[in-house]
Amino acid sequence: MSYVEPIVQAFNSLPLLAFGSAALFGLVIGSFLNVVIFRLPGMLGLVEPAAATAAGETWSLATPPSRCPACGHRLPWHQNIPVVSYLALRGRCAGCARVIPIRYPVVELLTAGLATLCLWRFQLTPAGLFAFVFCALLLVITYIDLDTFIVPDRLTLPGIWLGLGINAFALFTAAEDAILGAIVGYGVLGLINGLYKLVARREGIGRGDWKLAALIGAWLGLEGIITTLICAFALGGLLGLGLMLAAGRGPRTALPFGPFLAVGGAIALLVGADLMGWYMSLIVGP
Repeated sequence: MSYVEPIVQAFNSLPLLAFGSAALFGLVIGSFLNVVIFRLPGMLGLVEPAAATAAGETWSLATPPSRCPACGHRLPWHQNIPVVSYLALRGRCAGCARVIPIRYPVVELLTAGLATLCLWRFQLTPAGLFAFVFCALLLVITYIDLDTFIVPDRLTLPGIWLGLGINAFALFTAAEDAILGAIVGYGVLGLINGLYKLVARREGIGRGDWKLAALIGAWLGLEGIITTLICAFALGGLLGLGLMLAAGRGPRTALPFGPFLAVGGAIALLVGADLMGWYMSLIVGP
């Protein structure tokens, strides 16, 4: 028995300790994901990093230290505790009293929730760890796409190779199924975009979304990408219809599709098999 096995057995036998630890771990990682979401678009030239440019600095994910983008107030450690600091500061910067965007604690809480769900679904296993990596990657892509309408190749292309690499060991699906899932994910969205372009004379689904679908397929295989696409188009259609009815937006209102793919991918990972079983029972009967 290795030294790791007693730890795994202890966590599996004490669910409160296990899920509490997963949530705390997720909060810490979520704080880092906020940094990635905020800084990576500027680092890649997708947006102008105004605060860094004004200070004559070059940003990375590690430097400069965290600070208020409005007034430059540097955050000491006790003002940088996930969720707790936001509540203690009542959602305002200690330097200039400007409102801190609610997305910061939301991302931290979402990451904590995803860590807990991955532990619930896969327990404390390599699959559970990589499932969390997959969900964290999807969360970052979601917020960057919401901000910029761009899904960065810097995230999707390594993500595709990582998915194919771990499935070489059949972590989530067989290697050949992972390759097929990546091809189908990329190809289906490319085909839909091509048909849409013939009819509407404009692009419908960007290439970044094709690569994101390939990423999800590389991680989850053919059944996973099919579940993802069904969920993504259903959610996207419902939200689009809701916006048209509630806000009077036209049918050509642009919406980033990456977040719908990301949500669909998380659903496929965590409950995909049960969802597909239920869906097929509706079609073919019990």
